Amino acid sequence: MVMIEDWLGAEGSERKRRMRLGLAGFFGLMLVIVGSIYLPERLPQGGGGADGTQVSRGPAQVDGFRSATFGMNEGAVRAAIATDFNIKPAALASSIKIVENKVERTRILVVRVPDLFQGAGMTEIGYVFGYQSKALIQVNLLWGTPLSPKVTADDLAIVTANLMRYFASEGFESDHVRSNVRIAKGAVLVFQGSDAKGRMVQLVRRVEPLPAAKDASGKDTAEPAKRMTLRLAYIANPQAPDTFKIAKGAF
Repeated sequence: MVMIEDWLGAEGSERKRRMRLGLAGFFGLMLVIVGSIYLPERLPQGGGGADGTQVSRGPAQVDGFRSATFGMNEGAVRAAIATDFNIKPAALASSIKIVENKVERTRILVVRVPDLFQGAGMTEIGYVFGYQSKALIQVNLLWGTPLSPKVTADDLAIVTANLMRYFASEGFESDHVRSNVRIAKGAVLVFQGSDAKGRMVQLVRRVEPLPAAKDASGKDTAEPAKRMTLRLAYIANPQAPDTFKIAKGAF
């Protein structure tokens, strides 16, 4: 089962943790509510130029995911989903699940796509609309055991490697890139890049142990299960996301 933390990502989980800690310590990691960066019509398919080398496309532009661009209203994003994933109009409503984030008061359209690129497996994509603007402010893509329980660490490593190769060719300035940073227990910021306008792409891998399963005799099994996820977020305004916040000075 996919949890709201999967859509919020490592930063969303961290916000919940900070709330639990109370006065003991708060605000450790940057939050990501809803986001998006530019991806062309196709995600990585195994190379760039004809000889297999990666080709830089110039300065990175973070505009949205495929046909869905930041600032679109819900109707326009629904049309973009239908176009991008070849969903017939009659099947569109049943293909999209609506998630309401009660804390941040954002609305998320969720769609599942098999093999977004070759070997990617099942992907769940969440299009997030801002609290005040009601426009697209973030897109999250999720892979992992919440979608496909049989996914292995090697499967996610292959997806990660393909995405890293892809983003290496997108023209992010080196001083706007972070990679392989541990941001929480079991969570690694694999890649983060920002364009000239501050819009961001972020790739986070999380591995969390689950309660040990029991065998027929009631003993723990030798191999405890793990919850493994890879989340890619495209974020329009990571510094000031369009989410509900209690006004400063209200308390």
